[in-house]
Amino acid sequence: MAHFIVTYEHRSGRSVVTRYENALEAFDEFSRRERELIGDDEIEVVLLAAEREEDLRLTHPNFFKSGDMLPA
Repeated sequence: MAHFIVTYEHRSGRSVVTRYENALEAFDEFSRRERELIGDDEIEVVLLAAEREEDLRLTHPNFFKSGDMLPA
């Protein structure tokens, strides 16, 4: 199973998705981004696990409202 960091910009409705095969790398990067974004209510970052990137649209549609998904 792959791990994905989704960075969602509330104002624009755009998501940037980064795929990781290594869970520890994904968690470390997620933690770094969370610290970087403290106090920024316009950007949300989440760490998710899924078989395929396409599955994220089905399980977490709130991060893909505008239909815009940008590669990392």
